[in-house]
Amino acid sequence: MSACINPVIYPLSAAQIEIWLAEQLNPDCPVYNIGQFTEIHGAVDPTLFEAALRQVIAEAESLRLQFIDGDDGPQQYVGSPDWSLPLIDVSTDVDPQAAAEAWMRADYEQPADLLHSPLFCYALLKVAPERFFWYQRTHHIVMDGVGFALIAQRMAQVYSARVKGVAASECPFGPVSLLLENDTRYHTSVHFTKDQAYWLKHCMDWPKAVTLADRQAPALHHRLRQTAYLSSQSVRTYAPDASRLAQLVIAAMAAYLHCLTGTRDVVLGFPVTARLGEDRRIPGTASNVLPIRLTVQSDTSLSSLVEQAAQEIQHGFRHQRYHYEELRRGLRHVPSRRLFGPTVNIMTFDYGLFFGEHASTNHNLLNGPVEDLMIAVYTQSDDRPLRIDFNANPMLYTTDELIAHQHRFLKFLDALATQPTQLISSIDLLNAAERQPLPVE
Repeated sequence: MSACINPVIYPLSAAQIEIWLAEQLNPDCPVYNIGQFTEIHGAVDPTLFEAALRQVIAEAESLRLQFIDGDDGPQQYVGSPDWSLPLIDVSTDVDPQAAAEAWMRADYEQPADLLHSPLFCYALLKVAPERFFWYQRTHHIVMDGVGFALIAQRMAQVYSARVKGVAASECPFGPVSLLLENDTRYHTSVHFTKDQAYWLKHCMDWPKAVTLADRQAPALHHRLRQTAYLSSQSVRTYAPDASRLAQLVIAAMAAYLHCLTGTRDVVLGFPVTARLGEDRRIPGTASNVLPIRLTVQSDTSLSSLVEQAAQEIQHGFRHQRYHYEELRRGLRHVPSRRLFGPTVNIMTFDYGLFFGEHASTNHNLLNGPVEDLMIAVYTQSDDRPLRIDFNANPMLYTTDELIAHQHRFLKFLDALATQPTQLISSIDLLNAAERQPLPVE
């Protein structure tokens, strides 16, 4: 056990327990590494940057969590792990961008050992004199997407203050103990009982998951990814905010699955923060995935599906802290049976951060394991095109299949948004060569 700033031992949260158990089954699997890099459009002072990062890591207790596995099962405490910030200069390489990406890939493809800290890695990569990448990788057991956003925002504040030679604003983070204690309180509260009753009743006659793959396989390797940009004015007009965009993409994906499989009862996954009140300002891991069930028929329109999606999301949000793995056990599903097929993830973390005087752009690398197919949509605060990633389990999809689905779905999405009252059956989704029914799990 390393030097401990706070010698209090904590149990794992419900979300952490699920990740711990998954890691025990496949300890050499890197899929619970999550990562991103922030492209800083200007010169960075490495000394000031490291000093700022050390301050932020000292403030963010979740990053310093260390784990022990004893007679009472897995536990954790806030430690003081040793770490360094390497400065990687690839600016003289023939292709600096490729060299930087290769370095980051080599890092995040390494599996983590939960019993040996630190469970994070940061690096500063110099791509050009006026272009730097701040690489960020953590294990999902200590951080989720909300935590990533909080850390990046705080880092920009602290570094910018140091550049100006002034003190940074007061740290906004709460202690990780509060996040863990709130989780424990929730699981012994009337809210948990109500959430559990809602989901067990809602999912009583649960259908089998619909998928576009022709087989099953666990998520043991990092996802395949295809990135596209959608500048459709119809989509932007129909879905002017993140909430409406989530409803639109979920409805369109349900219709897409119906058109390709003929299945009328479609269930999709929808990641949520699962944070309320003070938990929203504490870096850590708490996220969950809601099962969203829609009924689709050939005489259904996009408008009616969007209304279904809105109702499902609204009701699910009220009970979003009840973890989907707990739900699967409550339903007595066998471990291999999934609650849902593809997942739709709306990423609303448009950071818009400045490091000193320099603007930055955030680039997602890893979101965690992808069991089947994940459609990740990145919203922007301006008129830039939507970034839409198709992430797939490489054991289930080939690159060509992923490209074909992405291209077909984006055309389908645009057609639906252009005329949302038209019947789904009126859209010719497949050409003659593609008219073979796809499998249902």
